[in-house]
Amino acid sequence: MEIVYLTMKKTSKHNSEPLATALNYLSGRYVLPSFQRDYVWKKEQIEELFSSIYRGYPFGTMLLWRINSNGESPLLNETFYQFLFHYHEEKSNRAQNKISLLPYFDYWVVLDGQQRLTSLNIGLLGSYSKRARYQRKDNPDYPEYKLYMLISHDAENPFKFLKLSDINTVSDIFIDEAKGEKWLLVKRIFMADKARDLTRLFNLSPDEGDRVSDFKDALDNLKIEFSEMTGFDYNEATKVFVKVNSGGTVLAMSDILNSIIVSTWKTEKAKEAFKDLIENVANMGFSINTNYIVKSILFLHHADVRSQIQGFEDFVVGIEKKWPDIKIAIIETFSLLKSYGLNHSTLGGYNVTLPILYYIYHRHIQNPATAASFAKDKQEIKKWLLSAILMKVFGGSSDSTLRTVRSVFTEKKDIKKLNADDMTPLYSPSASDFVILPMKQGITSFPSVEMKQALGDEWYISDETIAKLVSETQKGDRYSLPILSLLYPDYDLTAVEYEQDHLHPMARYQQLPSGFATKENKPLYNSIVNLQLLQKTPNIQKGDKPLKDWVNEQTQGKDKKSFLDEHLIPDVLDEKDIADFFDKRKELLVEKLQNVLK
Repeated sequence: MEIVYLTMKKTSKHNSEPLATALNYLSGRYVLPSFQRDYVWKKEQIEELFSSIYRGYPFGTMLLWRINSNGESPLLNETFYQFLFHYHEEKSNRAQNKISLLPYFDYWVVLDGQQRLTSLNIGLLGSYSKRARYQRKDNPDYPEYKLYMLISHDAENPFKFLKLSDINTVSDIFIDEAKGEKWLLVKRIFMADKARDLTRLFNLSPDEGDRVSDFKDALDNLKIEFSEMTGFDYNEATKVFVKVNSGGTVLAMSDILNSIIVSTWKTEKAKEAFKDLIENVANMGFSINTNYIVKSILFLHHADVRSQIQGFEDFVVGIEKKWPDIKIAIIETFSLLKSYGLNHSTLGGYNVTLPILYYIYHRHIQNPATAASFAKDKQEIKKWLLSAILMKVFGGSSDSTLRTVRSVFTEKKDIKKLNADDMTPLYSPSASDFVILPMKQGITSFPSVEMKQALGDEWYISDETIAKLVSETQKGDRYSLPILSLLYPDYDLTAVEYEQDHLHPMARYQQLPSGFATKENKPLYNSIVNLQLLQKTPNIQKGDKPLKDWVNEQTQGKDKKSFLDEHLIPDVLDEKDIADFFDKRKELLVEKLQNVLK
């Protein structure tokens, strides 16, 4: 590992510790700095790590920063964390245990190797709790897994996390009689004095005992190699962390930039502030991360929206004072999105939210979801946002798209002509005769038309795609709510709960004319062509009534044509004319979407 020395007084040496000693240090002497990212390894990665240890492959070298927290050391005021023993997919990253450094003790701050060391902790001494597949994030059931070794026969990777509720054993050994497999808890192997003690205790066969003995020997002989640095202060250690990690692909650029923010801010604890914001947004049904927060900060205040290291440290010093307003604007943005009936699954990519955030933040808009003064903007943003989602304008790598839409808001100005009442320019690390002001003076409403024009061919959707969206999007799909919201733009999903309702009830499908009620036509019957947005109570009252009966009931003493127009229903209601109904309604919906999107 290459170490970049920042001054001539820094020192480094290579050393190693037995596995047992290193694990003991993980209980308090090895600590994590606040600029380290959270634990991210999956169960399968831990299993592969133990397989490589079993086969004698190199474990890799750790990079440690040795510190002594003397009584007046500024490090006593910094935030450090203990290593995890029990990982919980939803809670662990938000509940890392802080540790207070004791004066006059030596500590080793782990700059590189956190994922491997934590994985050893979990596999040898702890557990891994992961949400079951297809369960919602807010489901309280996160089954606990522990690492076991297959000892009954040879396997390419004999290590596997077993769900404790499945194996139903109070012992440290699990026998799967159906598969003829015998599994032994890895923790029991590690804690045993000698492998032969386990052979006697569990009555293992000679081959089983040999496999356990081989793994026990591999653990006992494993040395944790590390490069130890001394003489660095906290900021210098951050720079080493960035240097070590910025050259590879394992650590995302957003993680590195986040590390710089964490180490640079003085009054605000960035790591806790970011986690608090992430939880706030999660409570509204969305799932942002540090990558989104860093991208938002860049988009709001940096001349270049790309995630890059150059000049970033100087930039984030000034951002700390702006953080409270940034946090409020992000919360307000997702509150607005929630009022449209959107959530994580229907929103899809999150870059599409940044122009909305930019507008709310730089215009200092409060309560956009409910403010009467914002009603016109709210409707325009809704139409623009839902259209962008359907056209996938911000999909994939969209830095160029973000630069294009932000240029609609910004104004380039000669630095000599700046006025006292001009907004603070966007940050740029390079000197120039011109600066970029974040908002043109003439922008008083959300510039949806101007952004569409700026995007040009990127803001495009073909007639064929619109027809497919209408006829192939199924009830409850990711795009069903955005499409229906565009078709029924005047419905306020904040004040009243709306549901996606089949005009011709699904329960009556088999009673339709035999030529239509086929297996091939069922997806069409469940598509947007047969859906409307209907308030929850009226939908319950509608039940499984035939469409014709329901319309007649709703239009007694009323203008039937107005009712049909409002609900986008063609005047072909009888079930015997079902094929004609689908043709006419598809034509009606496609035409309306074309007008909105194009």
